[in-house]
Amino acid sequence: MIAGQMRGPAERSGLDGVVTEGRHGAVLRVRVKPRSRARGVLGVVGSEVSVGVGAAPEGGRATAEALAAVARWLGMAPSRLTLSSGAASRSKRVVVAGETAATLRRRVEKKLGENPR
Repeated sequence: MIAGQMRGPAERSGLDGVVTEGRHGAVLRVRVKPRSRARGVLGVVGSEVSVGVGAAPEGGRATAEALAAVARWLGMAPSRLTLSSGAASRSKRVVVAGETAATLRRRVEKKLGENPR
């Protein structure tokens, strides 16, 4: 390998920054847009899944609504999603229990190929 060039496994995805491997499951980066007219998963912006919610960013309501929207979008039980970091931030990291990063990347790619909402 030439110095300065790093290559990972042959299976690379445009979602490498969005979904990473975590200690207790796959980690999904989420960007919450509180008080948004457009609700639900809006797509991928940069290295985060953008989620519009109607709730205000007070008392964790926007975060709870965003986690429920992501779980519904992925077709899994909300109990499988846990907030890892970002409770007071719009950028959050969500652990999806029981998923590998590769499996979750494929699921997200499939959902984005459909109508993202």
